[in-house]
Amino acid sequence: FDLTNSSTGAVKLPSIALGTQKVGKRIAGPVINLAIRHGFHCVDTAPTYNNEEELGKGLENKKCFVIVKVPKRAIQPQQARKEVQDSLQKMNRSFADLLLLHWPCDTIGAGTLMSIWSELLKMRDEGLTRSVGVSNFNVGALCFLLDNCTSPN
Repeated sequence: FDLTNSSTGAVKLPSIALGTQKVGKRIAGPVINLAIRHGFHCVDTAPTYNNEEELGKGLENKKCFVIVKVPKRAIQPQQARKEVQDSLQKMNRSFADLLLLHWPCDTIGAGTLMSIWSELLKMRDEGLTRSVGVSNFNVGALCFLLDNCTSPN
């Protein structure tokens, strides 16, 4: 189960993912099993969903593309790193397939968006994730990031 483009090395995102925001702790394992049995091979999660441990148990020994998010409360690079490490530990994974900065509003307000982005790139380079991206960015936030980032990857 490898979604890496062999010619470019780019990570291919599955076309459909199971969002887990509303998946309760008690049913997380069975939901994951059912989803995989019915063709889902991508799970989207975040620390704020409060179900990562249970999702991790459901994902044990299963081939699945896992998306992890850095929550908006992480406004300093070391906080973002800790959130990612905690998520991976709770899910019993050594890396995420895709790491997303979940919401930009608090990092923009704190003036730390670019340092958080740099930390995501460092985590990618260290193998904590295969790829990085953003979620819930409006056009202005996305343009700011693109105008100021040093890596298009």
